[in-house]
Amino acid sequence: MKKPNVRGPQAETAYTPATRRFWRTAGVVLALFMAVLLSPYALAEGDTPAPTVIRVGYINYGGFIEQDKEGNYFGYGVEYLEKIAQYTGWQYEFVFDTWSNHMEGLANGSIDLLCHAQRTPTREDTYLFSNQQIGVEVGALYVPEEKATDYYYDDAATLDGMRVAMMRNSSQNEAFEAYAAQKGFGYQPVYYATVNECFDALHGGHVDGVVMGSLAGQAQEDVCVGCRFSTDPYYFITGPQNAALMAQVDDALAKIHMDDPYFEAKEYEKYYADTAAFSGILYTRQEGAFLGQYQEILVGIAPHALPLSDYTQSGGPHGVFYDTLRAIQAQTGLNLRYVPLAQGQSPTGALAAGAAVAVVDACSENHQEDNLLTSDSFFATSTALVGRHGASYTASEAPGTYTLAIPANNDHLARYIEKYDPEFSVCYLPDTEACLRAVATGKADFMAQNIQMITSLLQDPHYATLSILNTRYREEAYCVVMADTPENRIVLSILNKALRALPEGTVEQIVTDHAVEDAYQLTINATLYKYRGPLHIIALLFVACVALLITMNAQRQKNLDKTLKKNVELSKAVAQAELANRAKSTFLSRMSHDMRTPMNGIIGLTELTLEEPNLPEEVNENLKAIDDSSKYLLSLINDTLDMNKIESGKLTLNPEPVHAKELVKNIIAIITPVAEEKGVKLEVVPINTALGYVKVDRVRTQQIFVNVLSNAIKFTPKGGTVRMEIECLKRENGFAYSRISVADTGIGMSKEFLPHIFDAFSQENTAATGNYTGTGLGLSIVKNLVEVMGGNVQVESELGKGTTITVYLHIELVCGQTAQPGTLPGETLACLEGKRVLLCEDHPLNTQIATRLLKKRGMQVECAANGQQAVALFEAAAPYHYAVVLMDIRMPVMDGLQAARAIRALPRPDARQVPIVAMTANAFDEDAQRSREAGMNAHLTKPIDPQLLYQTIADEIARAEKPAQSPAES
Repeated sequence: MKKPNVRGPQAETAYTPATRRFWRTAGVVLALFMAVLLSPYALAEGDTPAPTVIRVGYINYGGFIEQDKEGNYFGYGVEYLEKIAQYTGWQYEFVFDTWSNHMEGLANGSIDLLCHAQRTPTREDTYLFSNQQIGVEVGALYVPEEKATDYYYDDAATLDGMRVAMMRNSSQNEAFEAYAAQKGFGYQPVYYATVNECFDALHGGHVDGVVMGSLAGQAQEDVCVGCRFSTDPYYFITGPQNAALMAQVDDALAKIHMDDPYFEAKEYEKYYADTAAFSGILYTRQEGAFLGQYQEILVGIAPHALPLSDYTQSGGPHGVFYDTLRAIQAQTGLNLRYVPLAQGQSPTGALAAGAAVAVVDACSENHQEDNLLTSDSFFATSTALVGRHGASYTASEAPGTYTLAIPANNDHLARYIEKYDPEFSVCYLPDTEACLRAVATGKADFMAQNIQMITSLLQDPHYATLSILNTRYREEAYCVVMADTPENRIVLSILNKALRALPEGTVEQIVTDHAVEDAYQLTINATLYKYRGPLHIIALLFVACVALLITMNAQRQKNLDKTLKKNVELSKAVAQAELANRAKSTFLSRMSHDMRTPMNGIIGLTELTLEEPNLPEEVNENLKAIDDSSKYLLSLINDTLDMNKIESGKLTLNPEPVHAKELVKNIIAIITPVAEEKGVKLEVVPINTALGYVKVDRVRTQQIFVNVLSNAIKFTPKGGTVRMEIECLKRENGFAYSRISVADTGIGMSKEFLPHIFDAFSQENTAATGNYTGTGLGLSIVKNLVEVMGGNVQVESELGKGTTITVYLHIELVCGQTAQPGTLPGETLACLEGKRVLLCEDHPLNTQIATRLLKKRGMQVECAANGQQAVALFEAAAPYHYAVVLMDIRMPVMDGLQAARAIRALPRPDARQVPIVAMTANAFDEDAQRSREAGMNAHLTKPIDPQLLYQTIADEIARAEKPAQSPAES
């Protein structure tokens, strides 16, 4: 039966006022429960609700919520809301209006959320606030920058009677009113609706200042701060009807603070680090008066303490401390005059003796004990303990266990040790280097000094037996130290304000600059001492080769015994040289030229001698061993230089148009003899590779695949196969997306070693690899080169079954080239016969080797010992007399770059056509670039590969396209 509706008096008596209040309350609770139940957090796994659109009000607070020209929103508040959306799934609609209208909109529900409201008792009666703050805003009084001199910071006298612009309903108004009452000055408030109206009134002269929070002042220009009067956190705020929404905000904020505790700090640094409320230096009346007097302040600078400080009679003050104080001086106008401290005089000793008013010293409790003033710290580092290799230090040892050398002027460290480290017996020495010598000679167990100074000095090879202990001994923060006087307290306040106002990263950049500028420089004596091992090896190798050539017919057996013995000695020396060759990159760049020059002589003479007929078998074998060792040493040099360039970020690419088929042909031509000598079958499989001309770095691309193929051949036993597949996967936007794989049937690698295959100096150490030597740099260089080219490389391998290395490259296609592969110049070397060569080389041995190589191809060689002679010979010869010029770079009188420019500038028809080929020990990419800029056509590095030399000359002669019949040929 249908239950009848209850109406009339009986129904009304059932719903008393108490009952109605109960059901209204229950309805609200049910509504909140349903809102939470249906929120993103209550959804069953796999459900995807429609995103909720939240209407967010904003005003013109620069850097908080702003819209760019494309309509995108950005700023501190926007990023905070986007972070919340990661937890709620919300989307946002931003609504621009005045602050007053937004507060009404929260109440009537026309907007849902504001993001930067201060919590006040009045607002808490009407609105809901988030449990956690989302930032802190500083209340400030902004005044025009051009009138900054009319105001002193926080000075009631200059603020009294001001006309002050305020934004209606802003919480800063009440805070400024309380501040004015506390300071005892009056002001005239003028109210406006928006931030822009307030600052427009200021710049229009209608008011004298603007009371506003730091968020509003962030984007304002041409203003400075007259005072700061409050610091208030700000919160999300919504209307009373949005309790469920605020619950989700609070939940998201709690998770943000747990998942990313530094989110708020990072966003604040991003958008408000340079806000006008905190930037600039704000002087009090007392500080301004002091600066106006322009009193001189003597600042003591400690000498011989680079990179921190130095003072010379010729150069004056120098170092991190001086540059930092100079930056402060530029900001404040302080009249600082710098004076050197006496040798061995401590900073505090200089203050006591009256030699200076201020000094820079490590912040220390000693300064407070001595009643000295200390500024804020501007540079932090640490004190390091230095000992001989293998030395150890234990802090719990008995008093006086260790002898510690410290510089005599480091009194703050001495007092620290006396108080806290009784295990040390202190030995005072004149300076840091004297302390290092004491440790090196065993007169002291350890020495202690600032790590910035000691790191540079330890690069001196005379201290090669010393090292910094892994234990960081003591942290140091440096500051300005002064005697405690009323005047110095004013100076200290100005210094601290200037330090805080320095642009972010200023001191860090100064430290970095001096780390480079004041880095240790090797002297000639130190260089010879440091690299005595490699230099001895090179000298001994050269002498051994010359002696072998001179005496091989008369004392064959005797020389053979001596050579075998010498090779054993050299093998040990080369092992030592491997360690020495891991020196700093400065050595590699300076020494690469000098190392390649004798290597050119060794390799060149060895190859020429091997071609001599009727060599005794023993001599022939020895020369082959020398040739192999020399080329192996050269590969070490090349790989090390390449890794140095990669690690230092100096590796550059030099792309040029080259035919893809010709590039592959050259790579196969290089690697085929290696495969044939090893007895390994080489297969090349092209797939959709008709690319025509491409734009790549010819040398580096060739280096990648020669390295990969060489590795595959090296680890494949005789009778095995190396297969190279080249496939163009697709062409798109002027690029060919290509896959090049090299698969071998070699020994393979274990799964454990695969993750380390691209590590520098890595090679799997197994019984199978015991007979394979190498630097372990080849594949590391390949990976870095491929990544520089924008590609990637992958490796698959199975122990005992082989390895596949796959390279993916985006290769730029070149349009408009019509020449076909196979018609490029240099297909044959027959064109070299009878051609005249101008050989510019100052080294007699290199001249002899190059001349013999060229004459073997029937070329006529004329020599010049320097660039000036080369220019004179070329100018005196008839046009087209020389078919090619081979130019060394480093020569006396005039170097090769100058000579090439001089030849190109000659007013004669062949000056710009004759090929000029650099043939030099300068092997870096920047050297090749300088050669091209000087007008050279090609750049060959020593030691010279004869076949590459012949091919390059043939190619360049053909490309010169000289007239079929020239006066020189008639």
